[in-house]
Amino acid sequence: MSTNDSTNKKDYSSLPLVPEHVLKRKHDLDDLARKRAAQPKLKREKRVIGDKRAIYIRKPESILTQAKNKKHHAARFRRVKSKGMQKRASNKQEFETKQVQVDGEAKTVTFQKNSVGAKLVFCIRIRSPTSMPEEVKKVLSKLRLRAIHQGVFLRYDDGTRKMLHLVEPWVVYGPAPAAVITDLIERRGHGRINKERVPLSDNILIEEALGKYNIVCKEDLIHEIVNVGKHFHQASQFLWPFSLSDSKTRFERGTLKLTDGKDYGDRGEAIVEYISDVFAFVVASSSSQHHQQPFITAPTTKTTTLNMFTGIVEEMGTVIDIKHVSDMPLWDGSVGSGTELVVQAKTVLQDAYLGCSICVSGVCLTVTDFDETSFRVGLAPETLRRTYFDALQPGVKVNLERASEIGGRNSGHFVQGHVDGTGTIIDKWKDEDSLFVKVKVSPDLIKYIVPKGFIAIDGTSLTVVDVNLEEGWFTFMLVAYTQQHIIIPSKNVGERLNLEVDVLGKYSESALSALLPRLEALEAKVESLEKQLATRQD
Repeated sequence: MSTNDSTNKKDYSSLPLVPEHVLKRKHDLDDLARKRAAQPKLKREKRVIGDKRAIYIRKPESILTQAKNKKHHAARFRRVKSKGMQKRASNKQEFETKQVQVDGEAKTVTFQKNSVGAKLVFCIRIRSPTSMPEEVKKVLSKLRLRAIHQGVFLRYDDGTRKMLHLVEPWVVYGPAPAAVITDLIERRGHGRINKERVPLSDNILIEEALGKYNIVCKEDLIHEIVNVGKHFHQASQFLWPFSLSDSKTRFERGTLKLTDGKDYGDRGEAIVEYISDVFAFVVASSSSQHHQQPFITAPTTKTTTLNMFTGIVEEMGTVIDIKHVSDMPLWDGSVGSGTELVVQAKTVLQDAYLGCSICVSGVCLTVTDFDETSFRVGLAPETLRRTYFDALQPGVKVNLERASEIGGRNSGHFVQGHVDGTGTIIDKWKDEDSLFVKVKVSPDLIKYIVPKGFIAIDGTSLTVVDVNLEEGWFTFMLVAYTQQHIIIPSKNVGERLNLEVDVLGKYSESALSALLPRLEALEAKVESLEKQLATRQD
């Protein structure tokens, strides 16, 4: 071998060998590609004309199928318009039980199957315009559902119900709880400003559009939608239809059997689970920033609640019964006596479960039994001593609030539901549309109450106005809206109120009381050293 041959020869000794199975796999794939290229094209073809989009050749069978479906949908529309819903609609509330996993345990949860009795529903369009009659298009346009996967809030009255029945195969709807409404507006909320879709990034946009209706921020907008207030129409029209585009891939949709228009119509409280399953944000399938957070979960999950409240009353309930019971089962199998309270409610029962906490006029109580219209709680002797519940009678109104959620908005302050004592109303007066109330309290409570500080009165988060430590009273003020949604304005002079002072004041006193002896000892030590120093100088 010559010197040139040895120089030009490349050295492959340092390179790794290719595994045999990789070479076989490549050979098989290449052979399969050659066979496919040799086969005639059986699928529909497309041809490109200039720079225009590709034109797909439709099969005659698909045209005939669409025309047939359109004819059937038009016949259904005319039938429902003349005769109404015959099978799927019901005028009674229907409930269903379901097994869910909570903290690794299977529990039975009851939920409402339809939207009967609801004031508000969230409606989503779930089908494309293929095979859609013109009559259906007009109704969907009135509902502002002009594109697939758009959602809107609707006042659920007789007129809306009839319109939804006409287009039921094209939509899915149900009553949305406050958590879902808040989540939608916070993450996907856009406003209609000058006929344009504008993100709700600043409260100034809301104030300019809805300020004349006393809606000046995003919280006011959410409150108006949740409670279906008198300006609900203006608030809902201001909101641009929510875009809930399905972010799942075609493979995931096929695996989960989420076909176009499969589940439609009134879903009741299961609408939340539908939103969570069908429109769950898949981070891997999208790089959009708003897809980085998970969507709201179904209301059956109870792992995010805390036994803490905000002092924002959700509804006023009515006492049905309060009685002394002598056959209450105890932990050791014996029987004891106690007091039970039964309260009629609606909103706080939407996602209630056995063992959940409900704040009743400022008192955190555990639900021992409930149904669709009421719940039952037990009253401990300490509760009766600290509160005015020993004087409750059937028919009396009480403030109700559910336990707050981790990460949820707190429009009041942290309320534990641990009443410190009661106060007595000694005066009431009006200041234009505001109502002032003066309350007499004991000396052991007045020391924790400071002007402009927090205080929970009958479970309502309020701000202290004035405090008189010598006479032992304080005042607070109620705005017009609050007066209409709590029980305090209906109470007369001489009646009692449940009071819970700000827990930070009690913690501060406890920490200071532990520090004071050490400070006194230190002062005494310093004084002793000063005397010794003065003696030596003399």
